[in-house]
Amino acid sequence: MSFAVCRLSHAPMRREPDVVSEMVNEVRGGEAVEVLGVAGKFWRARLLVDDYEGWVDSRQFGARGDQEPLVATHVTDDHCGEATMGDWAMAMPLGSPLPGYDGGTFLYGDERWTWKGKVREIPAAGTVPDVAELLHYARRYLRTPYLWGGRTVFGVDCSGFASSVLRAFGVAVRRDCVQQIEEGEKVRDLAMAVPGDLVYFAPSGEAAQHVGIVLPCGEVIHSSAMVRIDDLTERGIVNRESGELTHRLKAVRRYIAWD
Repeated sequence: MSFAVCRLSHAPMRREPDVVSEMVNEVRGGEAVEVLGVAGKFWRARLLVDDYEGWVDSRQFGARGDQEPLVATHVTDDHCGEATMGDWAMAMPLGSPLPGYDGGTFLYGDERWTWKGKVREIPAAGTVPDVAELLHYARRYLRTPYLWGGRTVFGVDCSGFASSVLRAFGVAVRRDCVQQIEEGEKVRDLAMAVPGDLVYFAPSGEAAQHVGIVLPCGEVIHSSAMVRIDDLTERGIVNRESGELTHRLKAVRRYIAWD
């Protein structure tokens, strides 16, 4: 096996080994991939954080190596900040991993960068987060533009938004709706849902196509054109601006055993 670390703030993972191919996922800076195959300058890769597979441009990654990459225990906590290495500067979005973080420096492969902004430690798996803190964190994504395959405040899709928020609190969530809905604890109906649960949507009889995070008072936060807050009803999501039923409710899942 060989591994490589993304050396940019983020990099696209594509469906095919071509720069014009559809982006299906995004690799955050500092995240590692396992290289599964090679096609010219592209690697067939598995993103270690969520096991998602696709094609990445090898030039956006550090050198391949056999050593298991560092797992980040800290992430950036500014909405957007700047990391530096000598004369180089790089924009870093909220939640960027900081592998090997040590008093203001971190490692992207064999490159040591400096981060002077705010930092948050990722809780250990199984830690029950404070729900108010989790929902406040989710709201920090508000007005982030929808981007198919995106996972950052520079652009995010619905499942990338839900998984990024929960992962920031040490909760492992798979990448796509159709994967996520198969896991977590099944919640019988919307009346039993609590803030922080995930809600899934699809036309009748079809697989999950959309996901949001339950907020208090009959609201949902989700990425649709942008990260926004709308009304959540037994039928589904009602857009607050148009009054339109935009997404039909399919299921509720609980990933956190709330106290």
